[in-house]
Amino acid sequence: MTFTPQYKILVLDLDGTLTNSNKEISPANKEALMKAQMMGVRVVLASGRPTYGIEPLARELELDRFGGFILSFNGGQIIDYANKSILFERTVPLHLIPEIYQAACDFELCVVSYSNEAILTETPNDQYVCHEAWLNKMPIKEIDSFVETIQSGVPK
Repeated sequence: MTFTPQYKILVLDLDGTLTNSNKEISPANKEALMKAQMMGVRVVLASGRPTYGIEPLARELELDRFGGFILSFNGGQIIDYANKSILFERTVPLHLIPEIYQAACDFELCVVSYSNEAILTETPNDQYVCHEAWLNKMPIKEIDSFVETIQSGVPK
Protein backbone atom coordinates (compact mmCIF):
# COMPACT_ATOMS: atom_id res chain seq x y z
CA MET A 1 0.00 0.00 0.00
CA THR A 2 1.37 3.41 -1.01
CA PHE A 3 0.71 6.41 1.19
CA THR A 4 0.03 9.67 -0.61
CA PRO A 5 0.39 12.75 1.58
CA GLN A 6 -2.58 15.09 1.78
CA TYR A 7 -0.31 18.09 1.16
CA LYS A 8 2.43 18.49 -1.44
CA ILE A 9 4.14 21.50 0.07
CA LEU A 10 4.52 22.90 3.57
CA VAL A 11 5.53 26.54 3.98
CA LEU A 12 6.79 27.43 7.45
CA ASP A 13 7.59 30.77 9.03
CA LEU A 14 10.67 30.54 11.23
CA ASP A 15 10.89 32.95 14.14
CA GLY A 16 8.19 32.33 16.71
CA THR A 17 6.60 29.59 14.61
CA LEU A 18 9.00 26.80 13.64
CA THR A 19 11.84 27.83 15.93
CA ASN A 20 11.83 28.34 19.68
CA SER A 21 13.15 31.36 21.59
CA ASN A 22 16.71 30.11 21.00
CA LYS A 23 15.99 30.06 17.25
CA GLU A 24 16.25 26.25 17.19
CA ILE A 25 13.92 23.60 15.76
CA SER A 26 12.62 21.33 18.51
CA PRO A 27 13.41 17.60 18.17
CA ALA A 28 9.69 16.80 17.78
CA ASN A 29 9.26 19.35 14.97
CA LYS A 30 12.40 18.16 13.23
CA GLU A 31 11.24 14.55 13.39
CA ALA A 32 7.81 15.46 11.99
CA LEU A 33 9.33 17.49 9.15
CA MET A 34 11.79 14.76 8.25
CA LYS A 35 8.93 12.23 8.11
CA ALA A 36 6.85 14.56 5.96
CA GLN A 37 9.74 15.02 3.53
CA MET A 38 10.28 11.26 3.35
CA MET A 39 6.61 10.98 2.31
CA GLY A 40 7.19 13.45 -0.51
CA VAL A 41 6.09 16.72 1.08
CA ARG A 42 8.32 19.61 0.05
CA VAL A 43 9.30 22.02 2.80
CA VAL A 44 9.72 25.76 2.30
CA LEU A 45 11.40 27.79 5.04
CA ALA A 46 9.95 31.31 4.86
CA SER A 47 11.30 34.33 6.68
CA GLY A 48 12.25 37.97 6.55
CA ARG A 49 15.80 36.80 7.22
CA PRO A 50 18.43 36.86 4.48
CA THR A 51 19.11 33.55 2.74
CA TYR A 52 22.37 33.09 4.65
CA GLY A 53 20.47 33.30 7.94
CA ILE A 54 18.07 30.52 6.90
CA GLU A 55 20.65 28.12 5.48
CA PRO A 56 21.68 26.49 8.79
CA LEU A 57 18.07 25.38 9.32
CA ALA A 58 17.82 24.25 5.68
CA ARG A 59 20.91 22.09 6.18
CA GLU A 60 19.53 20.69 9.43
CA LEU A 61 16.32 19.65 7.65
CA GLU A 62 18.25 18.38 4.60
CA LEU A 63 16.25 20.51 2.19
CA ASP A 64 18.84 19.87 -0.51
CA ARG A 65 18.20 16.11 -0.29
CA PHE A 66 14.41 16.43 -0.33
CA GLY A 67 14.01 19.25 -2.86
CA GLY A 68 13.03 22.01 -0.45
CA PHE A 69 13.10 25.76 -0.87
CA ILE A 70 14.12 28.91 0.98
CA LEU A 71 11.87 31.96 0.80
CA SER A 72 13.98 34.79 2.21
CA PHE A 73 13.89 38.58 2.52
CA ASN A 74 10.10 38.47 3.17
CA GLY A 75 9.55 36.86 -0.22
CA GLY A 76 12.11 39.00 -2.05
CA GLN A 77 14.07 35.88 -3.00
CA ILE A 78 13.13 32.23 -3.50
CA ILE A 79 15.91 29.63 -3.71
CA ASP A 80 15.74 26.02 -4.89
CA TYR A 81 17.93 24.67 -2.11
CA ALA A 82 18.91 21.47 -3.95
CA ASN A 83 20.86 23.35 -6.60
CA LYS A 84 21.07 26.80 -4.94
CA SER A 85 19.43 28.47 -7.95
CA ILE A 86 17.40 31.64 -7.60
CA LEU A 87 13.85 30.95 -8.79
CA PHE A 88 12.54 34.43 -8.04
CA GLU A 89 14.07 37.68 -6.93
CA ARG A 90 12.56 41.12 -6.43
CA THR A 91 14.93 43.90 -5.46
CA VAL A 92 14.71 47.50 -4.40
CA PRO A 93 15.89 49.41 -7.48
CA LEU A 94 19.41 50.77 -7.07
CA HIS A 95 18.34 54.34 -7.90
CA LEU A 96 16.07 54.36 -4.81
CA ILE A 97 18.83 53.43 -2.34
CA PRO A 98 20.03 57.03 -1.71
CA GLU A 99 16.46 58.22 -1.06
CA ILE A 100 15.69 55.32 1.30
CA TYR A 101 19.01 55.83 3.07
CA GLN A 102 18.34 59.54 3.58
CA ALA A 103 14.82 58.91 4.89
CA ALA A 104 16.18 56.40 7.41
CA CYS A 105 18.84 58.88 8.53
CA ASP A 106 16.22 61.63 8.88
CA PHE A 107 14.41 59.42 11.39
CA GLU A 108 17.67 58.39 13.08
CA LEU A 109 17.30 54.76 12.02
CA CYS A 110 20.24 52.51 11.32
CA VAL A 111 20.46 51.03 7.86
CA VAL A 112 21.62 47.51 7.04
CA SER A 113 22.02 45.42 3.95
CA TYR A 114 23.70 42.11 3.29
CA SER A 115 26.51 40.70 1.23
CA ASN A 116 26.41 36.95 0.67
CA GLU A 117 27.92 36.32 4.10
CA ALA A 118 27.90 39.54 6.15
CA ILE A 119 25.70 42.32 7.42
CA LEU A 120 26.75 45.66 5.93
CA THR A 121 26.23 48.79 8.01
CA GLU A 122 27.74 52.10 9.02
CA THR A 123 26.63 51.48 12.63
CA PRO A 124 28.06 48.11 13.71
CA ASN A 125 27.42 48.65 17.43
CA ASP A 126 23.73 49.43 17.06
CA GLN A 127 21.53 47.15 19.19
CA TYR A 128 19.36 46.15 16.20
CA VAL A 129 22.41 45.37 14.07
CA CYS A 130 23.89 43.19 16.82
CA HIS A 131 20.59 41.33 17.22
CA GLU A 132 20.37 40.80 13.46
CA ALA A 133 23.91 39.38 13.48
CA TRP A 134 23.05 36.99 16.34
CA LEU A 135 19.79 35.90 14.72
CA ASN A 136 21.37 35.15 11.36
CA LYS A 137 24.75 33.97 12.66
CA MET A 138 26.40 36.52 10.39
CA PRO A 139 29.43 38.72 10.96
CA ILE A 140 29.00 42.48 10.82
CA LYS A 141 31.06 44.39 8.28
CA GLU A 142 31.42 48.10 8.98
CA ILE A 143 31.27 50.21 5.84
CA ASP A 144 32.13 53.88 5.37
CA SER A 145 29.33 54.80 2.98
CA PHE A 146 26.15 52.77 2.66
CA VAL A 147 25.09 54.43 -0.59
CA GLU A 148 28.50 53.95 -2.23
CA THR A 149 28.85 50.34 -1.01
CA ILE A 150 25.50 49.08 -2.28
CA GLN A 151 26.08 48.51 -5.99
CA SER A 152 23.15 46.27 -6.87
CA GLY A 153 19.47 46.07 -6.02
CA VAL A 154 18.71 44.81 -2.53
CA PRO A 155 16.21 41.94 -2.15
CA LYS A 156 13.12 42.89 -0.09
